[in-house]
Amino acid sequence: MRVTNYVRNPRGLGAVRSFEGRAATVSAQGGPITATLASSAEGGLQLRSAEVPAASPGQPWFALGTIRLGTSTVGDRKVRVVLRFLDAAGVEVGTSAAALSFAAPAGPFQSPAKSGRYRAGRQVMLTPTRMSLEGLASVPGSSTRFVAPAVSDAWLEGYFSLRAVAPADTARVDLSILRDATAEAAAGDTVTVLLPTLTTTSSRRPLEPFDGASGSSYWSGAANASASYRIYTEPALRPIPVMSPVPRVEFEFTDLAPGTETATVYRVTADRTQRVRGAIDVYAAGGFAGVDAEPPFGWPVGP
Repeated sequence: MRVTNYVRNPRGLGAVRSFEGRAATVSAQGGPITATLASSAEGGLQLRSAEVPAASPGQPWFALGTIRLGTSTVGDRKVRVVLRFLDAAGVEVGTSAAALSFAAPAGPFQSPAKSGRYRAGRQVMLTPTRMSLEGLASVPGSSTRFVAPAVSDAWLEGYFSLRAVAPADTARVDLSILRDATAEAAAGDTVTVLLPTLTTTSSRRPLEPFDGASGSSYWSGAANASASYRIYTEPALRPIPVMSPVPRVEFEFTDLAPGTETATVYRVTADRTQRVRGAIDVYAAGGFAGVDAEPPFGWPVGP
């Protein structure tokens, strides 16, 4: 199975600009895609019109990735991920959205688990030795205990996964990542999106963000300037539960990693993994099919 990421430059490394700012400026090429908000009004990132992929009614579309707020953020923020379905004239015919809430309280307090940072008011402290604790006043109802830093600024980062089915008259699908206009939103807020992935597939397999530099993934053209795709070696299966001469399962692999020449098929049950007779080191360039004439009785069939 081949799954395509239509965001051509998810890491912001190449010459292609996948996103533009909405009431925001976008970081220069060469690093993570970041929007710096111009005011407290709604704003963030949206796909450039030239990057918006074609879509068809009834297609299931998925948006995946990670959102990170600037480490100087103090207070609550809400970020929405929005899929907009457009007709051939560019008129919106449907939307779907998911919201992520972030909280970075002001005042001295104990860092959340795995936060890796300390805060006292609006001062970010990278380690407990970088700033003297003298003069820090206690805040009623809060803690002034400081703990050792860990790996990530966890409360300022969140993963998003949004699914929506394209409605009637859909011709294209657009993706936006927007910081809402809330009471504590401020000019200078930054929103970074890491490895944004926009794809469509009918597979039930769990998806994860990727581009051509990810494992089992490839660029369809130039690196960081073309749609990427991931290969899942997921066969089409056709069980034949009749004695003619024995119950069997037909399988077909149509999408394999580029350069594949031979393949071996394995049958997996709860307690055993076996190679399928007649499908060991078979020629597989361009895909292949076969029959498993020895499927175990009483087990469901699935990829």
